[in-house]
Amino acid sequence: MIELTNTLTTGEVAIRYLEAIARAKGITQGNLSSKLGVCRQTLAKRFHDRSMDIDSYIATAEALDTDPIDVLAKAYDARQALAAKEGE
Repeated sequence: MIELTNTLTTGEVAIRYLEAIARAKGITQGNLSSKLGVCRQTLAKRFHDRSMDIDSYIATAEALDTDPIDVLAKAYDARQALAAKEGE
């Protein structure tokens, strides 16, 4: 489970989910970066900054055998639920 705050965008939440999926599958940043053809530091920066372009996001999800649309939908739903909870 990842911790959500109202300051995170849906895209940032989706990237956090990708990172959590990698951890749950036991995939290291080194292994994932090799699959993506980038250096480990580049991938670490993307996760740390919670910032990646759409092509990198899709490639990362696919490298994790995860549907990028499902991850984004889950992130969107989580943000909506948080917003509703805070609006109560």
